[in-house]
Amino acid sequence: MNPGYLQDALQPDFGDQLAAWHQTLGDMQVWALVDGAIAGEERMQRLKSAYHEPLAAFDATHLYAYDELGLFMWPVASVLQRDAAAALLQTLSALPALSFIASPAPAPVTCQTLAWLAGATTTDRLKLYLRIGDSRVIAPALANLTTPQVARLSEGIAAWAVPDRTGGFSLLAFASDRPGPAVEKDATGVVLGDVAYERILAASLPDMLHAEMLRADVSIFDGNKGSWLHAWLSHALERAKAKGVHQFSDQVEFARIARWVKKPFEDIAELESTWRILQEKGTPLLTLRQQWDESQWRAIEKIVNSPRPV
Repeated sequence: MNPGYLQDALQPDFGDQLAAWHQTLGDMQVWALVDGAIAGEERMQRLKSAYHEPLAAFDATHLYAYDELGLFMWPVASVLQRDAAAALLQTLSALPALSFIASPAPAPVTCQTLAWLAGATTTDRLKLYLRIGDSRVIAPALANLTTPQVARLSEGIAAWAVPDRTGGFSLLAFASDRPGPAVEKDATGVVLGDVAYERILAASLPDMLHAEMLRADVSIFDGNKGSWLHAWLSHALERAKAKGVHQFSDQVEFARIARWVKKPFEDIAELESTWRILQEKGTPLLTLRQQWDESQWRAIEKIVNSPRPV
């Protein structure tokens, strides 16, 4: 069985850490934030049955059309009181659909702040839906905000906690020393600079690579934990980029080869021509791999003794 996401199940003490963190927040409103698109209808119904109808974060904002695919909020105090958050944590364990926010403001301000962060645009006015309810996305998103943007965010959200890749409780950094223009008072969405957008996208590459490889072979990652796979895929991407492999489709093929070979293969002399042609002519790596001659295959097979991939 392979993990559907590069995420481990929640650690046994996660609920205790959540409760301890909640106690440190004084009079702040603390919310469990659930991404409806990742959780799905069945899990959302389970949570509604265990607790009550959640507050739909986007209902009174410009992102209202996301409806059941948007973000939903339950007060952590009532969730802890009801069952120590057991249903919440069991239902969403190993899914990147859960995080927790602390707010110094009333719920409507918190919701508007969430919509401001999710309804992002780039500097060239490309509109985005920044998946801030996805625990894989929110960390790089917060890490790439400017100082004025963090100040705007802090008006409605003072702290953000997520399950990390290993299922542990992780409090995200809420500070920035990156300069930027002032945030307009009536701005409906955060504006991401080119560097911020590229960094957020780069952080998602291991997850995209994982999903693409599963589409081709659902058993390719059987038996591995999500956090281990995230580290492995991240390293595979670094190895690929070091050989000039920058197109996503080529990175997928590189990772497929790396998964088959299991050991470093890219620096053998017989493959020097592969990397040179890929960089100079842009020939897809899949095509180049299919054109390997017997000497190249024999060099690879010295590293690993298994059938050649199709």
